[in-house]
Amino acid sequence: MRITYAVLVALLVGLALCPHRGEMSTHGQVFFDGNSLTVGSGSTGGFDYPNRVMARIGGGWWWRNVAVSGTRTPDLDGRAPTAIDARWDAGSAPHVVVIWEITNDLKLGASRAAAYQNIVTYCRRRKAAGWKVIVLTVLPRTQVGLPATFEADRQAINAELRQHWRDYADALVDVGANPTLGPDGSQANLTYYWDGIHLTDAGYAVVAGMVAPALEAVLEGAGVAGGPIFPRSSYPVTTSRVFPNFHAATNAHTEGLGYEASLGADSIWRLWFQMPPTLPTGTMKLLLRVISAGAGNVKLNPKWKSFGSAETVSSPSLNAEGVATITTVADQFIETKITLDADTPVAGEEVILDLVGETSGWTLASVSTAIASIIWE
Repeated sequence: MRITYAVLVALLVGLALCPHRGEMSTHGQVFFDGNSLTVGSGSTGGFDYPNRVMARIGGGWWWRNVAVSGTRTPDLDGRAPTAIDARWDAGSAPHVVVIWEITNDLKLGASRAAAYQNIVTYCRRRKAAGWKVIVLTVLPRTQVGLPATFEADRQAINAELRQHWRDYADALVDVGANPTLGPDGSQANLTYYWDGIHLTDAGYAVVAGMVAPALEAVLEGAGVAGGPIFPRSSYPVTTSRVFPNFHAATNAHTEGLGYEASLGADSIWRLWFQMPPTLPTGTMKLLLRVISAGAGNVKLNPKWKSFGSAETVSSPSLNAEGVATITTVADQFIETKITLDADTPVAGEEVILDLVGETSGWTLASVSTAIASIIWE
């Protein structure tokens, strides 16, 4: 593993303790825990994923990055009572831990079963101490001395996490399923990985873009009835026509679901939303905010279904709400609310929602960026 002098210095001076928003707060606590991927090895100053996440969600949350490079899951679990649990602030709410490890556990000799059980144990102990827990899946890696079974073990553990995370966590961020970072072989893409293990600024931006909505959902779902709940996963199904995008306004860039200019064919963003343990009162709606550099009509049709933990999600038959027309104005958010009543939401279940851009009636000749969330009112 290649470690640059700059990275080594950063580790020695304790870069893992990143800037935060006040020593104590009545507005909640967030701890990021993990290995060098959470420390931000390979990133430039301030572009590790926890910094990006907290800059994105704002709101005055108190937070700490307590990750330590080179650690395994049992190491993190052993130090968490002091590094995290003992710093519980009874005057704050909610309390959240974001944990990302497993990869070093596998690299340093843990069996598939042991590595999975170790992350389960970590999560359950934080839950028992009162924390809400967000857990991330495992990315691929390449390096000398990597066990021959690493990739198969990674895939199997990710599958276990996807199936069982509700038993020991409050949200799953499935970075291992991200089409840019997750497939085996993507670690050779120097745009997103700098050494076959750690990410570049661009790679950490992808992770932050997935963690931020999950953290927002846990933070807001814990304290604010009615949402919004942001998607925990966003997958560009029609990759040639939809893509993660930043709308570039002067000193006001915003990230969201990108659709190509003059949409050439019906195109899908696939979103997953975790429903809260108790559904808020009111009518469930999809809140869309769409922005573009130009003016024209955008046609979006949400199709969705609620899934329980034991239901098969392959080839789902989704229920359409019908096409909504959003008429954009240059550099302005245009808001639309769509009632979601084509299926019945269930507390604690997952909602899969295809946000389908339809070409019929689409007149916008500029790239559009959509921000989607679920609310009740």
